[in-house]
Amino acid sequence: MRKFIVTLIFLTLPSFVALSSIPQSSYDLYQKALTKEKAEGNLEEAIALFQKVVDKGDDEALAAQAQFHIGICYEKLGLDKARESYEKVIERYPKQGEVVKAAREKLAVLSGPGAAAEKNDKAFRLRQVWAGPDVSLGEVSPDGKSISFVDWETGDLAVREVATGKKRRLTDKGPWTKSSEFVLFSTWAPDNRQIAYNWYNEKDQIFELRAIDIENLRVRVLVTNKEFTWVYPGDWSPDGKLILTYVSRSDGASELGLVSVEDKSLRILRPLGKSAPTVMKFSPDGRFFAFDLASQDNILQRDIFLRSTDGRSEALLVRHPADDYLIDWAPAGDGVIFLSDRSGTADVWHIRIANGNPQGEPDLVRKDAGAIWPMGMTAAGAVYYYVQTSAADIYFATLDTDRGKVVSPPAKAIQRNVGSNICPDWSHDGKTLAYLTSRGSTLDPTGLRILCLRSLDTGKERQISPPPHVRTFWGQLVRWSPDGGSILIGGMDLEGQRRLYILDSNSGETSGPIDTAGLVLDGDWAADGRSVFYTEMDLKTNTARIVALDVGSRQIREIYQSKVVPPNPTGVTKIALSPDGRQIAFLEWRSIKTIPAQGGEAREIYKAQASETLNSLEWFPDGKSVLISKRTSFNVQDQGAEIWKAPAEGGEATSMGIKMDRLGSIRIHPDGKRIAFVAGMGQGEVWTMQNFLHERRGKK
Repeated sequence: MRKFIVTLIFLTLPSFVALSSIPQSSYDLYQKALTKEKAEGNLEEAIALFQKVVDKGDDEALAAQAQFHIGICYEKLGLDKARESYEKVIERYPKQGEVVKAAREKLAVLSGPGAAAEKNDKAFRLRQVWAGPDVSLGEVSPDGKSISFVDWETGDLAVREVATGKKRRLTDKGPWTKSSEFVLFSTWAPDNRQIAYNWYNEKDQIFELRAIDIENLRVRVLVTNKEFTWVYPGDWSPDGKLILTYVSRSDGASELGLVSVEDKSLRILRPLGKSAPTVMKFSPDGRFFAFDLASQDNILQRDIFLRSTDGRSEALLVRHPADDYLIDWAPAGDGVIFLSDRSGTADVWHIRIANGNPQGEPDLVRKDAGAIWPMGMTAAGAVYYYVQTSAADIYFATLDTDRGKVVSPPAKAIQRNVGSNICPDWSHDGKTLAYLTSRGSTLDPTGLRILCLRSLDTGKERQISPPPHVRTFWGQLVRWSPDGGSILIGGMDLEGQRRLYILDSNSGETSGPIDTAGLVLDGDWAADGRSVFYTEMDLKTNTARIVALDVGSRQIREIYQSKVVPPNPTGVTKIALSPDGRQIAFLEWRSIKTIPAQGGEAREIYKAQASETLNSLEWFPDGKSVLISKRTSFNVQDQGAEIWKAPAEGGEATSMGIKMDRLGSIRIHPDGKRIAFVAGMGQGEVWTMQNFLHERRGKK
């Protein structure tokens, strides 16, 4: 297996870095080192030459490659320094995605699925324990033997053995076609036998707090209240008697509370306003709990608080203009570790605590940890965390409009920032492609999304960043206006709400937001460019609407409305205006419908089969058909989706002859001969970090 991975990395080396752009001096050293390694087998001299490239540091991509090859050489020599070299790749060069991924794969092989540091080994250890499309959020058990997670094939709560990878479902709700219920967040009891989790109750359309015994699968409903629209558990008390819980009420108020496992009572500890904590954790002695909370004005400025369990005292542990996320308590219980972007990258920090108060300034623990999601800590002090590694890219393909088929193999449209390009849209003159890409270093796994305008003739790009009042552009909506002067774009404001904005494609200035009554999901321009259509879901009234908005007067007109109730829990999610501007096609749960743009009766033109899910639609240039993308399996290992063409007047749909992972965001070029879409395998990884405070404390 090791030999296979080394060979694979060598064969794919050109994809890591464009050698033609490397400064000559570093390039010469690098080539000499490769010759020593591969042709002559002189590994010691190769290591020395690779190290010179690293030390020069005048090209980050090349330095990352050199550091990676140092690890390969040490591995061939049978020395444990290989692990250290691969860890340096991850720590020092987080932006070099491909080589970082290769280093992680090497570490996973070296460590093995059940490997752990020796009993008296105090060296820092970083180890991958799970990777693939079935990885989802959850928590590690206190004994470190299992991970709870959401099995998205059905939405059930499941556990995975760390050593063997064996999966076991704890709940059995049945397939999605039978039930829309599911679990989201879970946390283990100290005895390793019980798990608390939040469960979506389909009948009452609320989340409940439940607990399950993993041996006999006995389920107890601890909190169910129709006034609580959102409930999730944070942590169990060390004695296993209480569960730290977040609740959100139908009137918009949110609170932190303690739920008694014995009598199911809920004791409210603290109001939270509009914000919700990311992580809530009891101290090892149970006297306190820590939690993070965003500013009421800016969700990018989270601070960390410490409150006594009896509710008598509260201290502000970490206050800083940066964004700070709680990870967990330090193993010794004398401080907390947290993720912060205060230094410009996502780093792990530690602050000491004594008698419920912070002691001194935080210390840096690990640089460039990346956008991680905490998944708990074992009793032995190993931190587990989740990393999103999905790779979404824009592809072009050629259409044969006469036969209604894709006739050329899909090819990546953008060669820069590979794995982060989404949401394409052609300008109406066909000369420019607009799309979103992720840039910068943030604590959000998706990063900061910016808009790119790419000339199809010259390949030159212009980048437009979100204005100060917009946190980021969100990856669902980019639509050119008919005259090309504006772009309808989705953005997230500083309070975390999805909003609609109109961006001037010449100046880059963004106006808005457009006031909407609910959660905005998609939009498109009217044919005259004076109005826009958008979809929204109102969670207060459980309704989904298609609305027409006059851009000038801001007057709105309702086109369509439906109730958001099972089996239609998502409402109207996608819309597209027909080429002649007279019809709107829209996706509502499991069907494609059309409705006159001026309003009227909706008509279903396509109904998904029991095993299918729909996620994108676009009108064919002749206005007689609608292109749709659909997945044909609920199996998380099979993420393949296909493009189909459905007649606008109803009738049998036909395949366009293309299938790729998570295919969606279909857009057809105005000439009708080219198609753009997004595809990419959804992946995640779980890593564990051990002895992360030992080196720092040893230096004091």
